[in-house]
Amino acid sequence: MGIGHGTTGVSIQNQIEVYHPYPTYTNETVYLHHHSYTIGLVLHELGHWIQWKWLGNDEIAAMLLGQRLLNESWANYVGWELCRAYYKSLGWREQFQDPTENVWDEIETPTPIGISYEARQNWQKTDRRKENGLYSPLFVDLRDGFNQRLNIGGDVYPDDVVNDLDYLIINELGKIANWPHFKQELRKYLSESDYNTFIADFDWWQAHH
Repeated sequence: MGIGHGTTGVSIQNQIEVYHPYPTYTNETVYLHHHSYTIGLVLHELGHWIQWKWLGNDEIAAMLLGQRLLNESWANYVGWELCRAYYKSLGWREQFQDPTENVWDEIETPTPIGISYEARQNWQKTDRRKENGLYSPLFVDLRDGFNQRLNIGGDVYPDDVVNDLDYLIINELGKIANWPHFKQELRKYLSESDYNTFIADFDWWQAHH
């Protein structure tokens, strides 16, 4: 399941549903002018569907019991990557500002939170709300080139020392339903130093939830 600013989506095997859980809200509240959030949400749910097609019912069921960080973080990545590609094709430019600000600009894209809100650059490993923590920038951080710890500040943010990992590699990582196996495969593509720095905060979160 993915939640984006009052709009909810759910991917169940061969279908994706996007609906609004609060019928008293107006269209404007559902971000009539912020349609990219809805597009990002639909693509997030598409990410769940893709992963289900790759892994099948049994592995997805096992993942949902104890490995949901991989499940939701992969869907975040799909929402971010595809939404970013779509808006770039329309001539939008990315700008790096404070990703904790919810900025909208119809000429330039918002901050690294992303026009889809799927980048999750304000994720903190110490967030006590487990449901929030599941939606991490784990896969996004392998490509985006924005280091939250340096640019936002504070050791509760991931130290994102990796960028521009090939999307084909990330696709292969998205097919893994087990955290130890994911770490083992990721290690193949990073130096020891970068790997240890990158994985530390996500590993801490996984160990504490």
